[in-house]
Amino acid sequence: MKRFERYRIASGLDRQSEEFQVNAFMYAAGDDAEDILSVLPLSDTDKKSYESVIDAFEKHCVSKRNVIYERACFNRRSQQPGESVESFITAVHTLAEHCQFRALREELIRDRIVVGILDAKLSESLQLDAELTLAKAMTKVRQSAAVKKQQPVLRGAESSAGHEDFKAQFPTVFSGLGKLKEPYTIALEPDAVPYALVRSLPQLQPGQDVWLTRERKQGTIIQKAVTPRSYLIHTDEGQLRRNRTHLRPVQNTQPQTTPDTDETPDNGQNLGNTDTPTDTTRESKSHTHTEANNTYVTSSGRVSRPPGRLDL
Repeated sequence: MKRFERYRIASGLDRQSEEFQVNAFMYAAGDDAEDILSVLPLSDTDKKSYESVIDAFEKHCVSKRNVIYERACFNRRSQQPGESVESFITAVHTLAEHCQFRALREELIRDRIVVGILDAKLSESLQLDAELTLAKAMTKVRQSAAVKKQQPVLRGAESSAGHEDFKAQFPTVFSGLGKLKEPYTIALEPDAVPYALVRSLPQLQPGQDVWLTRERKQGTIIQKAVTPRSYLIHTDEGQLRRNRTHLRPVQNTQPQTTPDTDETPDNGQNLGNTDTPTDTTRESKSHTHTEANNTYVTSSGRVSRPPGRLDL
């Protein structure tokens, strides 16, 4: 409707008769407008009145706006990264058009601009101004954006001039510096592996015992977690989720020990020897069993065992 109104005034159509203006509008609106006009509650006389036809079309085509929704969109509008200040100010004014702010319109637009701009320092500075108006806020925001655009040009010129002065003052320092005579490329060897790539570790299976490097305790794998390279582990403190890099498989090797009996096997060399094993032998068995249960494999494949301690 607004565009046709501009055309109507620019072309001098508003100086024509009412019926002529209605026909021009219906022609510009298209075939669907004819069907709509036929169902509108207008008399034959009203259908020749331009104002009556336009009002009827606006009521028919433009539904009643939800003011709560329009105001919610207005209050949530902020300047987006990469969006210019002019675009943001225009968008705020457009959203305020259907919010029915009435007498508070300029103040609320001012507040939205001050709060919604990306420049936090400028926003704080504007909030400290007790006499801030909408026109003043828009002027400061536009000036700040213009100065920021100009700074790279000014800084670049100053930096280039200072660099040339330094080269003139110390010519020997810059001797040999400049562009390379021939192009060059940097490439890795065919069999080289970039250091930053993640090294894949063997997958862990449910029920497998692992050593948690952060908590320094042992746990049991429950299942794989939803997050990549993570597992759910059961510990004495409950269920934990840890990345594979913080889990070390525990070797559940059973130590080879002699049968704990009162008699030694009769192999013909220790005939008649029925002594029981000494306490030193029993301590050695217990120490071997403890080490076997607490061993774990590091990420490099090395088997780690805890140091032996005396049980005092």
